[in-house]
Formats: sequence, structure tokens, C-alpha cells
Amino acid sequence: MEARRTWYLRARLQLAHFPFVKTFEQFDFGFQPSLDERQMRELRSLRFIHGASNVIFLGPPGVGKPHLSVALAEEAIRSGLGPYFITANDLAADLGRAYREGRLDRRMRVYLAPKVLVIDEVGYLPLDDLGATIFFQLVSARYERGSIILTSNKSYGDWGFLGLGLRPSPRRPIREVQGWGIFDRHNEEFSTGIDISVLGRLGMC
Repeated sequence: MEARRTWYLRARLQLAHFPFVKTFEQFDFGFQPSLDERQMRELRSLRFIHGASNVIFLGPPGVGKPHLSVALAEEAIRSGLGPYFITANDLAADLGRAYREGRLDRRMRVYLAPKVLVIDEVGYLPLDDLGATIFFQLVSARYERGSIILTSNKSYGDWGFLGLGLRPSPRRPIREVQGWGIFDRHNEEFSTGIDISVLGRLGMC
């Protein structure tokens, strides 16, 4: 049984396309004291996946966002839930190519199938109009079907390029957009830590 489970975990890790394998035990929480220990325990319970909710890790480069997203996805594998990892730029390029070749629907299923889709480096490079449109289509198609974990070094105010309509203002905080209820406790800004938002299907935070 142990050998079978080891084989299963190794196979799932390969299918997940992680750029590396990291766990929560390897994360230096002393380096990021701003992280809420209670919130991290809640994330590790994976209840957000069972509820088809989404998670965003926001922060500047070098604070450990990919590590946390991969660690969450690795724990999902151990719980029998299949994840898939890809950068936002690679995702847009892959689906854009599929669109031009007339096979977008078939290729889209690759990103709809995983229980958890990790999209790294959102906003690191700008998306063209086609890329932003397809990105939005994918997010909409996954609504209530599976969870998405996003990492970004952009504040919410810079997310208009995604075509998600996430343009907050002091009089209009970001709220539910196709199942993404976003709570920005830093008012569009972050400094040296990681801002974590758990985004429920009905605007719950």
C-alpha cells in the first residue's frame, strides 16, 4: 500500500507541472510575520477547494507567493485532489494558439479539469486583448467547478488589464465579479508582505 501511494503521489506531482516541489514545512514563516496563522491553517484544511472558492496571494517579488501556492497544491494532491500549475503568460499563449488553430474548446478542457488551477505571475507581463479575453473566459468557465489559486505582484487596482473589471475606488470597493468576492484590506496597496484573499463564490471573504 505504501509503495502504491508513493507511486501515486509521484505521478500526480508530475502531472501537476509544478516548477518545484515545496511544502508548508519548508516555508520560513518567520520571514513573513504578516501572514495570519489562523488563515493559513484554514487554507491548509482545503475547505476552500471543496467549496469551489478561490485564493489570491498578492505581494512584491521574492516574498514566497509561488512557494505557498505550490504548497497548497501539494497538500491537495495528498488529499486526492488534482492540481495543475501554469504561469499566466504561458496560459494565455497556449489558449491563444489554440484559438487561432480552431481548437480552443478542446484545449480549454485541460484547464477546466483540475480541481485546483494554480496561475502564477498574473500581471508580471501584460496580456493582449485576446489573452485577457480568453483568461476571463477560463475564469468564468471554472465558476463553481473548481478552485483557482492566483499569485500576483500587482495590486487590485492594476487588474483592469485582465478584463475582469476589477477597478476599485474609495466609493466602490471590489465585490463579486463572476464569483470573485474580493476583500482588499490594504486598499489596493501592499508593501513587503503577502496579502491573502479567499474569494468565495458569492462574494464571501
